[in-house]
Amino acid sequence: MKIFFEKKVNRVLISMPSPQTPASQTHHPHQPQPVNTSTLHKPTTSHHHPTTSSLYHSHTSNSTTHHYSYQIPHSLTLDYKLFENIFKNKTKIHISSVHYSSQGVRESMEDEYLSTHYSPHFLHSNSSSSSSMTNNSQYKVFGVFDGHSGVQAASFCKKELLQCITKQSTFESNLEKSITAGFLECDEKMKKLFATNNVTAGSTACIAVIHENHLIVANVGDSRCIVAQQGHTLVMSEDHKPTRVDERKRIESAGGKVLYQRVNGMLAVSRAFGDFEFKKSGVIAEPEFKQCEITKNSDFMIVACDGLYDVLTNEQIVHFCYTKLLETRDAQLTVKELVKLALGKQSQDNITVLMILFHELNR
Repeated sequence: MKIFFEKKVNRVLISMPSPQTPASQTHHPHQPQPVNTSTLHKPTTSHHHPTTSSLYHSHTSNSTTHHYSYQIPHSLTLDYKLFENIFKNKTKIHISSVHYSSQGVRESMEDEYLSTHYSPHFLHSNSSSSSSMTNNSQYKVFGVFDGHSGVQAASFCKKELLQCITKQSTFESNLEKSITAGFLECDEKMKKLFATNNVTAGSTACIAVIHENHLIVANVGDSRCIVAQQGHTLVMSEDHKPTRVDERKRIESAGGKVLYQRVNGMLAVSRAFGDFEFKKSGVIAEPEFKQCEITKNSDFMIVACDGLYDVLTNEQIVHFCYTKLLETRDAQLTVKELVKLALGKQSQDNITVLMILFHELNR
C-alpha cells in the first residue's frame, strides 16, 4: 500500500495496486498523479506582477536553484540594543511594505497577494496609487492567498475580497463584523462562479488591516501573520488544521472525518475559500481574528503562506529579518533573502512573503 500526497492540492490517495499494475502508476481519477521529478525545475510564467508605486515594492521569481550560506543560530535570543537604530524616529508610525514571491520547485504559481489602501471617502484606492499612506482616514490592507488545485480561488480573493468587505454598512463602525461578512459573501460569489465553470480550486486567506495605530488580522487556513516587537515575536493568527481540537469537533459534527490529518483524508486545511465539495463536511470560510495596537515598540510584520513556515519557525524568521535589516537597511533585499533561505531549506511549496514596516528605516 502506498499513500500519495500532493502538498497544496491537499489530496491523499491510498493505492492498493494489483499484481499487474505498478504502484507508481495507480491513481484515483480525481487525484493528481505523483509529481514527476523530471519536471520539477521547469520554469513557468509567474502570476504576479510588480506594482509601480513607490509606496509598495514587489518582486517575483520562478528560479529554483538556491544556495544560501546563512546559518540559523542555536540561540534565537536577541540583544535588542544592537537593533535599536535600524529605524529612524520610532515615536512616529510610518507604514511601508515590500513583497517577494517564488514559484519554487512547483510546476505552477498558485499564490496571490494584496498590498493596498482604501479610504471610505473615495470610491477605491489601489496599490498603484501614489497618494500618501500617512492619511489616518485610510485603511492599509495586506494579505496573502495560498491557492490549491489551481490559482482560481486565490485570484478571485485578490480581486473581490476587499470590495466585499468595504461595501458592508458596518465597515467603519464594526470592522471585524464587516470582514466576517465580506469573507462569507466572497465565498458565496465564488461558489456561483465556480459551479458555472466546474472549478474545484480553494485558497487560504490571511489579511492584515491597519487603521490609524490599530492592527486587525483575519485568517482562514494556514497562511500566517507575525509581528516583531523589540526582538520578540507576536503571533497574530492561528493555523486552521483539521487536527486542531475545535476544528476537528466542527468537522465531525458536520459529518466529516479527519483522516491522515486531513478533512476526509484529502484537504489539509479546515477553513478555506472554495473547496466547495468539503463545505458539507465542516470546512468554512469564516475568519478568526487577532488584534493589537501598533506602538513605538512594534517594528515590522510578516504575512506569508505556509511555504515559508513549513521550513522556518516564527522566531527564526524574526531573527533573520532583524539581522538582515541591520546588515542591509533594505527591506526588499531582506524578504528576497528570506525566501531564498526557505528554498535552501527545501521548501516544497510556492512562497509569498509580505513585510510591512511600522517605522521608516534609518539608512
